[in-house]
Amino acid sequence: MGTPIQSRSLKPLHFPDGSSVHNSLQTGHQILASVNGPIEVQRRDELPEEAVLEIHIRPASGLSSPKERSLESLMHSTLRRVIQTERFPRTLVQVTLQVVSQPEAGRREEYQLNPVSELGILPALLHAALLALLSANIPLETTFAVALTAIVPADALVKSSKVVLPTPSTDLSHATSLHVFAFTPERELLLSESEGNFDLEMWERACEEAEKACCGQSDIEVEEGALQSWLRDVVREKVEKDQRWRTGS
Repeated sequence: MGTPIQSRSLKPLHFPDGSSVHNSLQTGHQILASVNGPIEVQRRDELPEEAVLEIHIRPASGLSSPKERSLESLMHSTLRRVIQTERFPRTLVQVTLQVVSQPEAGRREEYQLNPVSELGILPALLHAALLALLSANIPLETTFAVALTAIVPADALVKSSKVVLPTPSTDLSHATSLHVFAFTPERELLLSESEGNFDLEMWERACEEAEKACCGQSDIEVEEGALQSWLRDVVREKVEKDQRWRTGS
């Protein structure tokens, strides 16, 4: 099962401390992310022992809705475990994500099993935020990779339900559930969100496929072609670019 290739651009914006454009070829979303911080925080909001983390998601059109609020809450709980907020007490780290483009209406309906949730866009949002944090040189405890999986029911050809890694060409109109998993390079499960109908066995299979997509088949090291390998290449390119002044290249 192949992992969809991701494309990205670091520091497309000049004024924020860090920014990124992330194109998810798995779901068809394009996200523009910016990070400012650590910056001054209003006195009533400051925390004495760590930085305040703010997440703002702006939809492709219209005003923010409860869907964006729900996604912001999921991202806040995930990124708080990654950012070293204790290094910047009484300050603010602000992450803003703009949905630039998304799948056409028909595709969104296929991903949207629950009208209140949009799990399909969550991997693209998290990857864009992580890239923007790296661009801003915000200290992190670890990095992560995120994968979306779907459970497709049995049919005449397949005797039992199967787990797939969706792409924009995958028909998810009959999928019974969607799952989003985030893994660190050490294969630690950082995030697990699901919607739809499934049992524990199918959840475990979905988690296993997501782990393979994020970290590869091997339990020893990250394999080429896995999302963690793609992210490692992004970090390597950024470090090499930041160190050019030392080598004069």
